[in-house]
Amino acid sequence: MARKTGPTISQEELYPLADEPEREEVHDARLLDLDVEQEPPFLRVQKRVPVRRGSLPKKTVTRLTWAAAGADSMGRVGQRHALHPQPAQG
Repeated sequence: MARKTGPTISQEELYPLADEPEREEVHDARLLDLDVEQEPPFLRVQKRVPVRRGSLPKKTVTRLTWAAAGADSMGRVGQRHALHPQPAQG
């Protein structure tokens, strides 16, 4: 396969010499900030980290509460029938 013989990029275009300024200096007074030293520095407030209130999520606690209430009521009904059996109809 033959290479293209077009113009190549010179090293000076890729890497400018160190003594050349890379950008022009600002001569417009509107773009200069003269009051930088007089203003206090702006300090951002640290963001708060969310704190977990319990070891289980709220949804799981709710489900466990309902399951415990259901098991308690089933146990009470079972205990009542065990202590006070109904006479057999027949």
